[in-house]
Amino acid sequence: MGEVHHIRWWDRDGGRTSVANGVLLCVYHHHEVHRLDLTIERRTAPPDGSHRGGGRQRRRDPARPREPDTRLPRGWPVPRYTFWSRAGRIVNAPADDLGPERRHEAWSPDRRPAAAV
Repeated sequence: MGEVHHIRWWDRDGGRTSVANGVLLCVYHHHEVHRLDLTIERRTAPPDGSHRGGGRQRRRDPARPREPDTRLPRGWPVPRYTFWSRAGRIVNAPADDLGPERRHEAWSPDRRPAAAV
């Protein structure tokens, strides 16, 4: 399940409620963004609403529902985001944005695996 998060928080940053200011996060990561008070930076252009479905529609047997198509429309950039702490440190970003020396870093510096008991 996913939840929509305001990239510029509406309560913290005065961000608007719009598709351009939204990002879809899984429930866990949405709660982590709030728990860690993270700022999200969009690394690709926001959707402009110009894509309209097209092509031929085939009739399908309703008894055989199709799998959802999770691919992005052709020509759309892959969404990319950088997550920043309030201290101005990168918490998570696409691996190629971090550089080879930082690709090993965990998503959250204060979420380390518990010691084995």
